[in-house]
Amino acid sequence: MPHLSETGKNSGGLCFNIKLSEVETSPQKHIFIFPLNVKWLGSWMVGWSNLVSMITVSLVSAFLAAYLTSYFREKADAKRAHLESLKRGCLTPILKELRNLRSYFTPDESYTFKVPPEWLDVKWCDYFSFSSRGADDVLFNDLRNHYPALFDKLRHIENHIVRKVYPKYIRIKCELVKKLYEHGAQNDVVLAGAFFMLVGVPREYWPNLHRKLEEKEMLSEVARISDAVARGSRKLVGEYKSLRSEALRVIEEAIRMVREALQSQKLKGKCNFI
Repeated sequence: MPHLSETGKNSGGLCFNIKLSEVETSPQKHIFIFPLNVKWLGSWMVGWSNLVSMITVSLVSAFLAAYLTSYFREKADAKRAHLESLKRGCLTPILKELRNLRSYFTPDESYTFKVPPEWLDVKWCDYFSFSSRGADDVLFNDLRNHYPALFDKLRHIENHIVRKVYPKYIRIKCELVKKLYEHGAQNDVVLAGAFFMLVGVPREYWPNLHRKLEEKEMLSEVARISDAVARGSRKLVGEYKSLRSEALRVIEEAIRMVREALQSQKLKGKCNFI
């Protein structure tokens, strides 16, 4: 059986002696069968390690890219869905109610003046809220997270315009109507025309009534009654106009803000729903 023994080193390689006396009769021979270069082996291992690292990094990067893409897509879908919920369940009902409130402060010929005048019951003001008029209460409170300026404006309308300004506005209106009645406005047509003249309602808000008074040749009589009350109630008339102007200004601002929010395609702010 051949005998294998190490004989020495050669330029970084290893040489082995193979004794062949038991195999053949020729003299002992030294055969160099496998040079192992340590530097080459180290370089090969480093290259392989780099390749494995590159593959690992690529796989991790691909996974993270896919995960983040899915995460942000779901986030964007959730925002779009929540925005649509706000529009449908909150902003649209609020816009409808704001327009309704605006009509309360905009006298026109659709309003019926009772003769003799009656004091109006405005108890509903104490319980008014946009949530009670069609807007979802949860979504309404969530408006502060996405439209804080609009939310504050709506709260101001609830707490100030409706609960404080409107009752005072109605009280003054009733006082003025009573004075007009006492000065000769004894039927609903004359009473309405005299009131519109007194508080300066533009003619386009009562065109049919104006034409009716004109046809009956009653415009001069209506103007006489209006002027008589105006001379003795300047402060009251001024206060009425001031309250109406304040309310309409705030309500118009809120309507503009709601309309802008309804047109928006991007939801700002954060909340627990997204």
